[in-house]
Amino acid sequence: MMPAITRKQLRVAIADSDNEVGSTPEVATPVQTLVTTRKTRHKTGIANLLSAMERARLDDIFEQSFKAVKACIDKEYECHQCDLSLDLPSHRDYPDYYTTIRHLIVMKTIWCNVKAGKYASLGDFHCDWKLMFDNARAYNEEGSTVYKDACEIQWTLEETMSQLTGEDYTMPIGTQSLLPASLSTALASPQQ
Repeated sequence: MMPAITRKQLRVAIADSDNEVGSTPEVATPVQTLVTTRKTRHKTGIANLLSAMERARLDDIFEQSFKAVKACIDKEYECHQCDLSLDLPSHRDYPDYYTTIRHLIVMKTIWCNVKAGKYASLGDFHCDWKLMFDNARAYNEEGSTVYKDACEIQWTLEETMSQLTGEDYTMPIGTQSLLPASLSTALASPQQ
């Protein structure tokens, strides 16, 4: 395990890299950001240490990604597919949602994080979206409208991010099992 880096050490490292002649800022790839946990990135405040050019580039990609998601229209119902992902469901109407889903996140939360400058990389941004889509698929039955919309919106978001950055952000779309693998396999196999 790598030792924790203090804010001061991070600032010095960034200042040193900014002083190098001909150096260009790099944006972390999805693979690099997978090692960063949500708690670590918020505690260290790494997002606050980005240069103005990096922040502007990220903000532009974040906003264009949101526009692409909001543009998703369900042709059958002629409404925005993302409407159900804007706010958390009602505690009164869906009390089991709050016991089933451990890490609650919706589009409004992601948008607030964008506006507050909390994302240090595209990978962090993508991970929160992926969590939201996984939550929708975990709670809703496969084949339901919400489940299908989550898959379609995820595809749209990842295609948009891939086109804007030139990197591959597509991830396998699938279910998130609520049961341990051994138990779900036992339940799926026929009883003899």
